[in-house]
Amino acid sequence: APLVATGSVGLVMAKLAEADGAVDAGTVRQWRDRLLALTPAEALALAPDVLAGREDVAAAALLCLAAVLDRFDADHYIPTVGGLRHGLALGAS
Repeated sequence: APLVATGSVGLVMAKLAEADGAVDAGTVRQWRDRLLALTPAEALALAPDVLAGREDVAAAALLCLAAVLDRFDADHYIPTVGGLRHGLALGAS
């Protein structure tokens, strides 16, 4: 079964990656490393439309998301606003 992200972290990462569908684990790691190297103000300047109000926690959130992907040896995840069943349906299509 695919990994499905039902919360805002998965959606924020998908927007940062400009992904329309599944988000690659390598992309998550790249954004994680990029944001960890920045101050919150620098992160906000990088993507204000996506990170406004989250600039101080975005790097930590991606750290957690990358750890989950690594733990389950997943090469991608599916972001959804519609809940787990919706995400699974997206993954099956």
